[in-house]
Amino acid sequence: MPRSLFSALALAALASCTVSHSRVGDDNRWRGEGEFERGVTTMGDVLEELGPPAQVYDFREKIGFFYMLVEERRRGFDLYIFKNTNREYLTDRVLYMFDRSGVLEEVGFSRVQLPRENVYVDDPWHLPDLDGAVAAAAEDSE
Repeated sequence: MPRSLFSALALAALASCTVSHSRVGDDNRWRGEGEFERGVTTMGDVLEELGPPAQVYDFREKIGFFYMLVEERRRGFDLYIFKNTNREYLTDRVLYMFDRSGVLEEVGFSRVQLPRENVYVDDPWHLPDLDGAVAAAAEDSE
């Protein structure tokens, strides 16, 4: 076997690629469908629709419900002595602020909006291009 062919086969045997995706947190049902109405919606309505929040904030005048979805995308190339991995974390968040009587007063959304459905179930190798959404959010913040 020629030396160059052996070297190429050995190199191929030691190389690997990694593509992974994970979503952690609440299903971002706060995007789309029916929006909650300020001055009308109660804590019970939000709890019934979205379930328990990730965090509850108790301020002097208000109570906050915080929901969050974190998405990690990872792509990498591994060669026996060399590793190159690109990780990206995106978060979709919302904070509902209620008065002490439990009526919704304010809502704050994150600028980045992740897709509601998990597109990776059918095709785990497909990573949608969310860079446009991230770039748009960065431009809006400037």
